[in-house]
Amino acid sequence: MHQREEGFTWFSGDGTSASRIDYIFTRDCPPTDATLTPLFFSDHIMLSCTLSLPTGVTVGGGLWKLNCSLLEDEDVVREYREQFSQWQTLQDFYDSRAQWWEMVKERTRQYFRKIGREKKKRLTRRMMGLQKRLQSPPRKFLMKLERAVFYFLWVSKWERLKRDDREPVSPVPGLTLSEAKQVWRNAAHPALQNRHKDLSWMAAHEILPVRAVMHSSGMAKTPTCPRSGCNFPETVRHLLWECGAARDLWAKTGPLYFPCLPAGGAQIGYQLALLGVGRGLKDLTAQDFTSLWLTLNVIKDAIWATRNLLVGKRVPVPLHACELKVTSMLQGYRATIFGRGGRGRTERVPAATVAGRT
Repeated sequence: MHQREEGFTWFSGDGTSASRIDYIFTRDCPPTDATLTPLFFSDHIMLSCTLSLPTGVTVGGGLWKLNCSLLEDEDVVREYREQFSQWQTLQDFYDSRAQWWEMVKERTRQYFRKIGREKKKRLTRRMMGLQKRLQSPPRKFLMKLERAVFYFLWVSKWERLKRDDREPVSPVPGLTLSEAKQVWRNAAHPALQNRHKDLSWMAAHEILPVRAVMHSSGMAKTPTCPRSGCNFPETVRHLLWECGAARDLWAKTGPLYFPCLPAGGAQIGYQLALLGVGRGLKDLTAQDFTSLWLTLNVIKDAIWATRNLLVGKRVPVPLHACELKVTSMLQGYRATIFGRGGRGRTERVPAATVAGRT
């Protein structure tokens, strides 16, 4: 490269070793001149050379290289051998063996490039599917996650209430202390099933795992109500009272709870439906209030159950089916609590469960 210049083109930092670039190998473009230029910012000396390029330089895709990993697939190898056996029968159609061999190389390239593209597409589809599953977990997983979050909140709340002796009654927003006491008595009503006690307790604390609650904890993409055409945030109040589906069911099941209301007294409203407190309830007997409270909880349970079917399995439940569910659950309740013929097997309901009493 540079026969007329002496010395090295690289020196180590401590000066104990050095090296020299003497040759570079090129194809069809021999070097005609070379010079060395020292650089103050590097321990290398810049080597620059002039190459003699042939006229009419062509630019192409370069040489094709077989992806050897494709040969690890036995089906691909077997199919290629079958193809090659067919190509061998075509030798008589070419003037020379070299021409036939060029045809074999070209078809081999096309075959393996096609296999490689298909393999890459399958891999890309699989990766995209995994990415979507990671970004949007399956609905069963989301439902289990919602339950886990609910039980965590439920247990955490009870543990906090056990530890906090200074707060004997957990306050309820918008209610007085005496009304809050009644809310927690209602949530623990002995006539309620355990799941209805949990539902009442979470509704009072407003920690039911609806979308607004889950979204505030980063567990849901959107806080919007899942009902078709409803664009309001799905809060506990919206789900059980303000949503159009909830209002329709409350109106449809009115004949079930209207007879339980005191004449000219309490009117059905949000606090009465969800918390069991309101004006005029103190005039109800224990058994009448139990009938009313069971009916209200069955309706709330139907709203919550149909909402979970819509979110978890995308199954919309029509209004008449919701009404049948309420009626069926209420009949089972009354048969269990009040016995056959409407007479209670437990004659006396604790007075603490009667609204308005302390």
